[in-house]
Amino acid sequence: KWVTDETWECKQSPLLSANIYKGEIFDARLKLSNWCSPNVKTDGWIPVIVAKDGIPPRLFSQQIPPVRMQGIYKAKKMWKYCAGKWIYDFGINSTGNIRLKVDLPRGTQVTVTMSEELLETGGLDYRSSGIRVSPIQTETYICSGEGNEIWIPRNAYHGFRYAELSFSDTRIRP
Repeated sequence: KWVTDETWECKQSPLLSANIYKGEIFDARLKLSNWCSPNVKTDGWIPVIVAKDGIPPRLFSQQIPPVRMQGIYKAKKMWKYCAGKWIYDFGINSTGNIRLKVDLPRGTQVTVTMSEELLETGGLDYRSSGIRVSPIQTETYICSGEGNEIWIPRNAYHGFRYAELSFSDTRIRP
């Protein structure tokens, strides 16, 4: 029987927040290689707090099939919308997520917002994306600065045709 007890330790994960509809914030500077190996250094880790109340008597696995990738759509068009913002048109309105590949300085924040439609001005129109229920579909990645980085959010998916890419440093171009 596997039980979490007071001998377990934890550390901040690179996944800072996640919501299946709103998106993720992922800070790659916090990645730990081999974090689950028996010889990992645990300097800076803190003891867990053992739950005493509110523990369900039995946990159940998810009973529906998982969301799986069915295909890859590459952007058909790209244009600069305004200072530091770039719009990608994938040519099809679908459900899915983005795949980000960057080689940027440590700490650079890359933000991607998605929508199904455009405004007349060429920017994203979020009215059809459920913003009355939750905020705009947004994925945020903070670069480690360790060369080519590839990231696909694992805890969210979105309905979209268009994606807006922006950087914390507006001088960066895609």
